[in-house]
Amino acid sequence: MLKKVHPGDPMRIPASTYNLFVDAARNYQRNRMTRGAGHPRPGSTDSGVALFRNDSGADVGRYNVLGIDGVFPTYEENRQEFKHGPALLCSTPSAELHTGKFLITLEPAADGQFARGMVMGICCVQVYLEDLNHTWADVYDGSRYSLKSGPSGAAQILWREDVYGWSLVRFPVRGSAAIEIPPTAQEKMAYMLRDYGGVLHPTWDHQRLFEVD
Repeated sequence: MLKKVHPGDPMRIPASTYNLFVDAARNYQRNRMTRGAGHPRPGSTDSGVALFRNDSGADVGRYNVLGIDGVFPTYEENRQEFKHGPALLCSTPSAELHTGKFLITLEPAADGQFARGMVMGICCVQVYLEDLNHTWADVYDGSRYSLKSGPSGAAQILWREDVYGWSLVRFPVRGSAAIEIPPTAQEKMAYMLRDYGGVLHPTWDHQRLFEVD
């Protein structure tokens, strides 16, 4: 059992107690790195949350949007650090470069600093709604402050406040037009059976059918 001591009291620290102190110190340092304090060491993170470096040229706040450009360090730069989990290099979103490749910041980050961001999951973010019937969104070209709605996109709008307000989105979403995912062999078969009335045609190349692009 841990007990507090007073100034001048003799201290005899059992090995088990000392080890507790060491474990607590290590956990504290690990948590600081995960939260992006200072210049953290890229490491493993919770599912859907990743460490990023703000390379946008400006400070970003919480629930801003950044496009993903690459990783730091790369495998060739530092193989051991890369295996532990590299940080994402992020900049101001571009529709040409970052459609379907973005994160939502979970912490403020000055330019050049590290912080945590969400790359997968359900998160709140501002969405500029171009059409009241839109239920999808993706990056807004040149804007770090919001996503932009559209007939397709990497994020599904689950709930929205108003035309230019807060929304709840889920991303990335399989099947949205912004994300091209090759169909599985089973999906190819299902599509062909649907299109041909559920009957296999004798001239089909069945070997090619089960090759996934």
